[in-house]
Amino acid sequence: VKTYVSVTALAMKSFVDTAVSTPVTEIGLGKNTDVWDYFSEAVANKDCSTAFKHQLTDFHQYCTGPAMEAFEKVKDYVDLTPICKLGEESKIAEEGDAAVQTRIDLLTTRLQNVQSWMDPFKGTSMTLAQEQEKIQAGEPEGLRQITGVYQHTNFYKGYLKEWKCSRGS
Repeated sequence: VKTYVSVTALAMKSFVDTAVSTPVTEIGLGKNTDVWDYFSEAVANKDCSTAFKHQLTDFHQYCTGPAMEAFEKVKDYVDLTPICKLGEESKIAEEGDAAVQTRIDLLTTRLQNVQSWMDPFKGTSMTLAQEQEKIQAGEPEGLRQITGVYQHTNFYKGYLKEWKCSRGS
């Protein structure tokens, strides 16, 4: 029976590897990938921010100059001046940088969370060496590598974890 438990545990790990780990790796997010190699921790200093600010300056200057002059000419018929009430240019630029940096920070945190699931011992304090000790002590192979994903399933809680050397822990 222990052999079947081992084979089943290894098949469960293979299921996770195929359905989760492989696709994550195929999109380029390996467990050793540093996500900060792809994102900026200070986006306000990047060329993309500078380009945005140049465009914002052009827009702001147009609205406060030529557009307002044209709007004044037709103000007796229709008041278009609210179209160019933009707010302070520097505040818009700061808010833009902050919004993009917040998005980067959220994405990198989420990517790192996804990346953490590449560790078969996620959610446990188990190491490969400790797992090998448990296997030598009689535990079915693969049992410790499925805990993070399956620990809340009835099959794991009611059956598989009873195969642990430390009975249920």
